[in-house]
Amino acid sequence: MWVRKKLPLMQGFSTGLPLSPTSVKRKLGFPPPEPLPNDDHGVPYFYIGDDAFPLRTYLVKPFSHRNLTHDERIFNYRCSRARRVVENAFGILANRFRCLLTTLMTTPETSTKITKACVILHNLMRIRFPNLQNADLDGEQADGVIVPGEWRDAGYC
Repeated sequence: MWVRKKLPLMQGFSTGLPLSPTSVKRKLGFPPPEPLPNDDHGVPYFYIGDDAFPLRTYLVKPFSHRNLTHDERIFNYRCSRARRVVENAFGILANRFRCLLTTLMTTPETSTKITKACVILHNLMRIRFPNLQNADLDGEQADGVIVPGEWRDAGYC
């Protein structure tokens, strides 16, 4: 896992406050749509959610698990993989920087600085100790079986 882009933090997201598409894009500063590799069409940025979230234009979530078409099953599989990548990212960071396992009793500005410092240190460790990283990640065998990463064994996440 590399953290490459400066992305907005979603302050107040866990409070359960409703988020409208315009407030999310305006307050959180979504980047403008960008084309994927080998394509000219701009693809918007979005959040990945689950059934707990209502469907919104800025949120992608899986289809319900009833009577799915082939394309819907493929979409759900890819959405699940994307969620696993995000879960790995947060799990690895929290396992490595235990301060992220608790509520940061600081101002939003200080919490943002702490989080950015953890990300910078994580990237530095990736450069200095590249062999230690792969065991942390979840893997997938050829038959589709998920192999949990070592960060899940720490008992903290």
